[in-house]
Amino acid sequence: MPGWSQLLHKPYLRLRLRPITASIAVMLLGFALTYQLWTFFNTQARNELNRLFLIEADLAVERFLRQLDDFEQQLEAIRALFAASVVVDREEFNAFVDTLHLQKTNPGVRASGYAAFFETADQAPVVYIFPASPENLNVIGRNAFESAPRKQTMLEAMKTGHAMLLGPLSLFQDHAANKVSNSYLFYMPIFQNLLSYSDNNGNRQLLGWAYIAFDMRESMASVLLSEQINLTYEIFDITNQNNPIQIYGAAGSSYPKIDESKHVQDAFRTVEAFGRIWTIKTVSTTDFERRYMPATQWWVALFGITATLFLAVLSWLLVDRTGALRHIKRINRKLTISEQKWKFALEGSGDGMWDYDIPNQTFRVSAQWKALLGYGPDELSVSIDEWKSRLHPDEYARVTQALDDYLNGLNLHHKVEHRLKCKDESWKWFMTRGIIVEHDESGNPSRMIGTITDISHMKASEEIIWRQANFDALTGLPNRRMFFDRLEHEIRRTERYGNGFALVFIDLDEFKEINDSYGHQAGDQALIIVTDRLKSAVRASDTVARLGGDEFTLILGDITQESDVVTVLRKVLSVLLQPIELKSATVKISASMGIAFCPEDADTSDDLLNKADRAMYNAKEAGKNEWRFHH
Repeated sequence: MPGWSQLLHKPYLRLRLRPITASIAVMLLGFALTYQLWTFFNTQARNELNRLFLIEADLAVERFLRQLDDFEQQLEAIRALFAASVVVDREEFNAFVDTLHLQKTNPGVRASGYAAFFETADQAPVVYIFPASPENLNVIGRNAFESAPRKQTMLEAMKTGHAMLLGPLSLFQDHAANKVSNSYLFYMPIFQNLLSYSDNNGNRQLLGWAYIAFDMRESMASVLLSEQINLTYEIFDITNQNNPIQIYGAAGSSYPKIDESKHVQDAFRTVEAFGRIWTIKTVSTTDFERRYMPATQWWVALFGITATLFLAVLSWLLVDRTGALRHIKRINRKLTISEQKWKFALEGSGDGMWDYDIPNQTFRVSAQWKALLGYGPDELSVSIDEWKSRLHPDEYARVTQALDDYLNGLNLHHKVEHRLKCKDESWKWFMTRGIIVEHDESGNPSRMIGTITDISHMKASEEIIWRQANFDALTGLPNRRMFFDRLEHEIRRTERYGNGFALVFIDLDEFKEINDSYGHQAGDQALIIVTDRLKSAVRASDTVARLGGDEFTLILGDITQESDVVTVLRKVLSVLLQPIELKSATVKISASMGIAFCPEDADTSDDLLNKADRAMYNAKEAGKNEWRFHH
């Protein structure tokens, strides 16, 4: 039987062994290279997943703080209601709070209320509360100062003039005093803002506190669970470092319990707001990894194994491998490009996503971003100029400057409100937020991602609140607050340019008899007619304001001589003396008027108004239907 040495010397056997050796070598090299590529792309994919997770952890903090900011804005609206009215009764308070839709927008809100301040009795009883549920109505009359933590927080809010947060604690609505609660109280001080009501030291008079009582667990659930991105959260109140309290996502509740055996990673973020400190723990899960982990490495492994076997066959057949290697490079290039496609998977709850490639000046947006502007998924180009062309002309410079300042490191955050043109040519208000996620080799920003949120309804509400705070509801004239604002503006203009002006204080004569004889509805009708006549008697540049009741004021700009004012006053008396046709009768109204000049008589708003007021009383004592100058 021949030996191996003899067999190896036979030519036909050598020809068979050489292809096998080459194939084995190619397979070993191919599997080793495939493993290295798989390891590399797996690391890259996990880095991308980790970056996405950290972005989500930061967004969770932003959503948490945004919810607290929303509560603060609601309290600001209630404070504006008190500042715009001389007296706010329960019915008016409940009707206004009902328009804010607190419980509809956040199911964790238990109640909104107002606690009045009685300094002499050192008490702060709850006088208004909404909604009027049985458990809430039981709180009416309870003294908030009977609880030391409540009193301390309310007094701190009074000192700072800003909203302060207290909790966790049991609310007055809770039946069990020792009940473990995740409830918080948000207090906002309400001051008498008008200058004429300040004391001798210039301090504002405290009326009381507006507050919102809410369950933190339910409030945060409505914000965090709505995102549906397979992450879980825990929130701890660590204001007392020695006794941290878990207020969300804990064991023993109906909310998802964190499975520590399955999580991929976790992140802790500590934030401070409204006098309290929280730690927000975000935990990644295997579901999150499966959903957002790029599959590039598995495609690489599959391709590597297939390519290795294919090259082994080619080596067996002694075929040139150059074409196969070029094919491998093309496949790898396609796989690398597909690695970034995960970025449009996340669509927030109603928010649109955008991705700004800075070197290439491309601006890619998600389908939800386009839908918010009324476009379909395949419409709009990816050019940054397309986005800029949709900015409102009034905000173009501000928005582009804010973006440049953030990219140049002048601002730490990018958050701006602006309008965008929709497909139907209408304009919508949006809140744009963004963050730099990549830099080039020189350290310059190369990529930025972010979201847009539709805030049109919030802007409409702000406009309504502003009008309610600055204009009289009956006549539509500037109220006391707007009057003082315009008066201060005229004083500053006089100081700068030297052109004086006249302030006329008007009090209607015998107006009380109209209310007494024909009713308040007739009196209101008469005031509306008087308003129209006053506006017809002055220039469009002059200001007609109603201070309250039957008291009106005129700010006559660029008038420094008594003769010029007399011309206006004669016209005013002329139009006021004309009969007024009411539904129930025909009446006549006259007026007593006092005039003071700025800067001759006074150069401050309080002094100017007081002197015009005294001059008006001199006119009344002179027989009414007169005017008097302050001398």
